[in-house]
Amino acid sequence: DLYGYPRYIAAQGPIDASLKDFFHMIWTFQITSIICTAIDNEAGRVRIFRI
Repeated sequence: DLYGYPRYIAAQGPIDASLKDFFHMIWTFQITSIICTAIDNEAGRVRIFRI
């Protein structure tokens, strides 16, 4: 950013219902990398929407 610090947002992975809002946030804040540290499926239940 302007001061030489990295820009990032710490967020939960989106579910199907919040995917549009998630990518709107990414676009608005000009985030260039998305790193997922969670698994997308746990105990047979979808936790994160996967593209």
